[in-house]
Amino acid sequence: MSPLPIRRCRALLFLLLSLACASCIAWRGGLERLDPKELPSSAQPRALTFDVTYLSNGKSKDPEEAAAEIRKALMETGLFASVERSFDKGPLHISFEFEESFNATAVGVSGFISGLTLFLFPAWGKADYSLEAVLHDGYGTRQSARYEDEYHVLLQIVLLPATPFLYPPKVEKELVQNLALHAVAELMSPATPPSR
Repeated sequence: MSPLPIRRCRALLFLLLSLACASCIAWRGGLERLDPKELPSSAQPRALTFDVTYLSNGKSKDPEEAAAEIRKALMETGLFASVERSFDKGPLHISFEFEESFNATAVGVSGFISGLTLFLFPAWGKADYSLEAVLHDGYGTRQSARYEDEYHVLLQIVLLPATPFLYPPKVEKELVQNLALHAVAELMSPATPPSR
């Protein structure tokens, strides 16, 4: 037996694995999508500073990507003269605390079963996201807002055509932005009285 069929099998297996890993879609839960440009703008925009903490299943996760997405979304709102990440609480400061939780065992088992079937059986996962935002105005805590959403992901070889439209990293960025926009809309609403 020549080694050529083995090479072809390896190449085919590698191609299937590559397609399966690329054939992944994601979608958000039911929290309404907010457009940053539709939030009511301020007559006198003030400078905003913010900080971000990010926990994934109780462990600290690098918040850089989330901070970049939050800054991008908040700049688009027109509510603020400037938006900068800082741990020093300025005159107008928001602390964002993200928490992501998921069942790692269920995701692992699902992925293993999918791999055994050469990705014909789908692998799936669900993560629950929550955000608590605290507005500090004038060096005191004014109020807080909490929002939750879900992130669903599905991996199956037949999903390749849908991947560019529902690409998981893109959907996760949109979810982070949307949670932050909901919290900021509530915190900056003139109808919401300051908490005491």
